[in-house]
Parts: sequence; C-alpha cells; structure tokens
Amino acid sequence: MSKKIYVILLILICALTIGCAGAPEPAPEPPPRQEPAQTPQPVVVTPAPEPAPVVAAPEPEPQPVVVTPPPPVVVTPPPPAAVTPPPAQEELILQGASRHNIIWRDSLSQIAARVYGAENMYYFPLIRLANANVVSDPDMIMPDVVLVIPDLQANLNDPGARALLKTEMLSMVVHYQRRNMLRAAAEIRNLADRL
Repeated sequence: MSKKIYVILLILICALTIGCAGAPEPAPEPPPRQEPAQTPQPVVVTPAPEPAPVVAAPEPEPQPVVVTPPPPVVVTPPPPAAVTPPPAQEELILQGASRHNIIWRDSLSQIAARVYGAENMYYFPLIRLANANVVSDPDMIMPDVVLVIPDLQANLNDPGARALLKTEMLSMVVHYQRRNMLRAAAEIRNLADRL
C-alpha cells in the first residue's frame, strides 16, 4: 500500500479513538415521584343520543338534453371576376390598302407625303411596317419593288394597329438618333407621343 493510504488509515483510527473516549456517561435517572393517593370519583355515564335517521337525498330528476344545432354556415361565393375585354390584336389594317411601285430616288417619307399628305409624311413607319419583308432600312429602298400602302386613318382608329404603329415609330426614333438625323427623330417622336 502506498504511504497516503497508511496516513489516511492512521487518521481514521485516531479520530475513532478520541471520539469513543471522550463521550460523557449518561446521568442516572431520578427516582420516580410519588403522587398522593386519590380517592376514586364516580364516573357519570350519559347515554349517547339516538342517532338521527339517515334520509337519503332525493335523486335529481334527469334533465332533458337540449342540443342546439350550430349556426348555419353561410358560404358567400367569391365576387365575379372582372370581365376584361380581350386585348386588342396588334395587327395592321390592310383593308383599303393601295399599292405603289418604287421608282429611282423614292424614299418612304416622300411616298407617305404623296399618299397621306405632306403634314403626315412622318407616318412613313406605317408603310415600312406593312412591308417589313422587303424594307429593312427605311432609307434604303430598291426601285421596282411594289409596296403595300395601308390606309392611315383606319390604322390610327384601331387600338391594336395604333399600338403597333407607336412601337414601330419609337424604334424609328432610335434609328434616326443613331444616324444623327435629329429633326426626323424629333418629328417621329412628336407623332408617337400623340398616339
């Protein structure tokens, strides 16, 4: 065993020895005290009162069970969806369109001025839009090509055609701004803003 265990055992033995040796002895009990003799007193016994008869509580009468139905559930149908008109079809009106054979040195703005009137020459994007398959650049049209010339007023009166024309005119504004042709860009922008 190690020294620590020997030391602990030694301390325990000493503590037990001191604890047993130092305990005081108990004091002797005093002698019992003698009471003087008393004469017995007569005991008066009173009879217990008669117990009251036990009457069972009356059973409560069964109450009828009243079931109240839940309030009716009122289902309100959702409000009808707002009827929106179908979007206008964005198509050009080609009824009543005329035809024009391009000659040398023609431009779309000159053709628009001849057909629609000089004050409407900047509506030439309508002609380019109707002939997108043969006119990619409005400033470069080839002679001997037959163009479809849509009716201006019919297209301005139709919401779908007017929206399509406005989009085309705004793209022409960008086209002429890039070419630094600011007067043409400003005139077309002015007309497009009124559509």
